[in-house]
Amino acid sequence: MKKHMSIVSCMVAVAGFASVASAQVRISQAYGGGGATTGSPTFNADYVELFNASTSSVTLVGHALQYTGATSSNTTAWTVFRLPTITIPANSYYLVQVSEPQANATGGPISPAPDIRPTTITPAPTQLFMSATTGKIAFTSNVTALVGPNSTAAVVDLIGYGPTVNLSEGTSPAPVLTNVLALFRANNGCQDTNVNGSDFTASAPAPRNSASATNTCSAIVDCNNNGIADNVEIAGNASLDCNNNTLLDSCEINSNNDCDGNGQLDSCQIAGNALLDRNTNGIIDSCDIALFADLDSCNNNGIIDQFDTPGAGQDCNANGVIDCWEIKLGQLTDVDANGVSDVCEGAIVVEATVSAYTQGAAGTPARDGITNETSGSIFFNTQNLTSTTAFFGYGIARFDNAAVATAAPGRIYLALTQSNAGFTRPQVIFPGDPNNVEVFYSNSQDSTVITPGTNTTPNNNLTVAGWNDNSLFADRAIAGSYLFVQGSNPPPAIPSGGSSNGNGTRDSIKLYDASQTNTAGGESIRNEVAGGTGVLTLVVNHAPNAIGAVAATYAGTNSIYRGPSLVVFPGGPVLPTCGSIDFNRDGLFPDDSDLVDFLNVLAGGICSTDPEPGCDTIDFNGDGLFPDDNDLIDFLIVLAGGQPVNCTP
Repeated sequence: MKKHMSIVSCMVAVAGFASVASAQVRISQAYGGGGATTGSPTFNADYVELFNASTSSVTLVGHALQYTGATSSNTTAWTVFRLPTITIPANSYYLVQVSEPQANATGGPISPAPDIRPTTITPAPTQLFMSATTGKIAFTSNVTALVGPNSTAAVVDLIGYGPTVNLSEGTSPAPVLTNVLALFRANNGCQDTNVNGSDFTASAPAPRNSASATNTCSAIVDCNNNGIADNVEIAGNASLDCNNNTLLDSCEINSNNDCDGNGQLDSCQIAGNALLDRNTNGIIDSCDIALFADLDSCNNNGIIDQFDTPGAGQDCNANGVIDCWEIKLGQLTDVDANGVSDVCEGAIVVEATVSAYTQGAAGTPARDGITNETSGSIFFNTQNLTSTTAFFGYGIARFDNAAVATAAPGRIYLALTQSNAGFTRPQVIFPGDPNNVEVFYSNSQDSTVITPGTNTTPNNNLTVAGWNDNSLFADRAIAGSYLFVQGSNPPPAIPSGGSSNGNGTRDSIKLYDASQTNTAGGESIRNEVAGGTGVLTLVVNHAPNAIGAVAATYAGTNSIYRGPSLVVFPGGPVLPTCGSIDFNRDGLFPDDSDLVDFLNVLAGGICSTDPEPGCDTIDFNGDGLFPDDNDLIDFLIVLAGGQPVNCTP
């Protein structure tokens, strides 16, 4: 309870209080004129009144009241009045008569009756005969005698009264007394500023005992219940209120503002060292990591990956950020999930030049047509609401083949980012559950397919109520399929995570792999990409054998690749260039004579333009095998404007 004492300014330590409970008890009144044999003293004995300022009862064990003269020397031991074990109820007083009446003492007995006096204590304590004018009184947590004007950790409360006293709390002593005046602590014993001159006044004795009315210190804020007003503690040690909000930090601390449990407010720790909160979210980084392990899953070194210094091989794009972190944000793709960003493996990543989706006949008014959301190329979805046979909508993505610029694709992926996938299929996936979303290749170059529209006013020039009756993609060929499942939201500590269902979850669908057998659609995709001209059209649609409703909703986040992206790894075989579609070199193509001459030569006949200029090679696809059916097939595909399988047109 007590902190400031002086000789005029000796300090009383508080760290060693025997108990917080005893610190809640203080001296509330003292009278030293009871031993007078002359004059008109109020009482015939001295007393000290104690007050329990807390809201709980306090039991004192092994405590004492001590007294010494105002100017006692450094070697003078104080007189110790041993207190028996006593209990003081909450907000109650306790009256201790510290001396018995002396012979010829004037004045009457103390009234009301003291709770204890020397003659009622066994063994009888040493009595205190206090000065009626000036002296020093201490309440201590043990019975070891104090020595001189010095403080010890055992001092719970102390009063130095009179102008000549050489030890007091604070910078001024309590006032001088007479045999008709007692010291009174302000606010009925509640005030404790640790300055005797401020806390005590002198007035006619009016002792209170345990039967007196209780007094609640409602005006005193003592949140840690240690008997010291909070503002007094803060005034004596500003570090107890590091955030300067007039509240003791120890009373504010909880799991929300002391996440690391070290007894210090997080805000104060961060204010003292900004590096503790590198992502500036008001939470110490170590606590962020404890809650969201993905923040430090690249190095697992206690530093949020976003701010970690990349190690060898961790920053292939040399931008000072660990590639692993950029993959988490979608700023780098990793479609094969091998922990290395695709671009660092030599892949080319291109975003769809435009994407759209069909809007079925739902809504009022009915909305049939192609829709481009106002968010532009970042929105993309496929959806069937209830039926497994009737189709509701599909997504379209267009990619510029020239942006890929590789003649030898090794692997090709479609990368999609989920957003607001709230209408997905039931989240129970059964063993053997089939893939429910399919990706198709189409050779359609029709620009009307992606003519812009809006959610409320789609492009109604195209009525596309369903997939099966839509002639725009009659040439479709499946390239890949996958099981769409609504993803889990990235933790909020990761930027761009968002709160919508599945937001930020990334799906990667392999469309072509030179090391594997591919579908016809996959081969067509490879050939278009390798050709480097025109636009690649991909259509994403739910599979007819899907169990339950499917709504794969994709929209970009704030990452670099916002919408559907094509990821192409080089390293596949370089296909030869197809022969000329003007097979007979007559300058007229495509025409029937080219096909006639091709068939004639294929059958071992002659070319109509022999001997000059003569027909082109019958090994149209340049695979070294001729004459064979593949040459005819590839010739016919190119003649029809399609993508051949074995050569690049």
